[in-house]
Amino acid sequence: MLLSAGHGTNLTLPPDVPALRLGGRRSLLEQLNRQNRHLEQQSKAMEFSRLQDREFAMLSSPDLAAALNFEQEPLVVRDTYGRHFLGQNLLLARRLVEAGVPCIQVSDIPQGGE
Repeated sequence: MLLSAGHGTNLTLPPDVPALRLGGRRSLLEQLNRQNRHLEQQSKAMEFSRLQDREFAMLSSPDLAAALNFEQEPLVVRDTYGRHFLGQNLLLARRLVEAGVPCIQVSDIPQGGE
């Protein structure tokens, strides 16, 4: 127990915990907290770097380039999806999934908001 209740409402340190020792504990706690914050920042930076590496690898992937090439898709399939904005975006989404893209968002709003 760090503090013990004395008589009345005063709190006092136990005799074996002088103020200097308590200050040392506080200093150690502050050092541990600083080290923890530093490790958290390093971890976040490493994760961000890993994600950047993954993104660059994906962008330079021949599989992604092939997925973006609609000319490889049979005309009947393109027609089945529809030759409108949403249909072509859904077709692209399917091709990106097949190429291994982990997260895709499909929009039905044409570029420029029209």
